[in-house]
Amino acid sequence: MGIEMGWGACDLQECENVRQTFLTKYGGDEAKFFEYWPQGFRWTCCAATGDQSYGCDHHGTGSKPCCCDYCGMGKPVPDNILRQNPQACRGLALSCGPDPRSFNAAQAQVNEMMRGLLGLDLGNGNNSNGAAAPSPFGGLTGRWPWQRG
Repeated sequence: MGIEMGWGACDLQECENVRQTFLTKYGGDEAKFFEYWPQGFRWTCCAATGDQSYGCDHHGTGSKPCCCDYCGMGKPVPDNILRQNPQACRGLALSCGPDPRSFNAAQAQVNEMMRGLLGLDLGNGNNSNGAAAPSPFGGLTGRWPWQRG
């Protein structure tokens, strides 16, 4: 089940100390506290922790195109992946995409092929269990282009 988290995204036994540090040492100033404890914050576009400053997978809600495999393939992110950490997602309306600005047919073919070969979730149109979806690339998914049958 994992560790139960409390205030400031820390272990329940430590959360009161972290909250008191925020109130006393930093006077409730969120900007100063962020410099001390960035992991206690989260990005509202993707639910990543505040100390992550790279690889935002916002799936269409950001100002720049999303760079995740699913948006690149033109597919929505399956719920089992998007909501892996329900505590971090609580209270957020996260997009499952796809970001239409991100689609790249060549990259999509490579992503589908490699994800299939590695047994990774391909996503499917109904966003339920992430089972492999039919490929728009004529059956190349899971095989190298020179392989037949």
